Amino acid sequence: TPEELIVGKWSIFSITRSDMATPACELDNLYELKKGGVFVDSQGNNKCFSFYLSDLLGLWDMSDDYKKLTISYSDINELPEAYDILELNSNQMTIKTDTVGGSPYIPNIQRNIVLRKIQ
Repeated sequence: TPEELIVGKWSIFSITRSDMATPACELDNLYELKKGGVFVDSQGNNKCFSFYLSDLLGLWDMSDDYKKLTISYSDINELPEAYDILELNSNQMTIKTDTVGGSPYIPNIQRNIVLRKIQ
């Protein structure tokens, strides 16, 4: 099932953003989706913010139709993220998110993320 396929460790293969080039600090993160809905975002060596001293923890949930993935972080500095699942197989997952800005200083941002499963 898709829920079984999504469980595991995923490395970021590519991120395409509508607003700017992807910062290197995002490309070395590893995502782990564990059974039971636990999510771990391992920040890698290039941290985007110095206050991220360790992994970011949270919860993941997949919609009943397997088309949406929601990640809710336990860190109050991180907002929940909802992704459209464009592709999911035993080796690769492609997800897309649209962040709605709502002000001139926070633009609408679209990100397409391709992840590869770590065996």
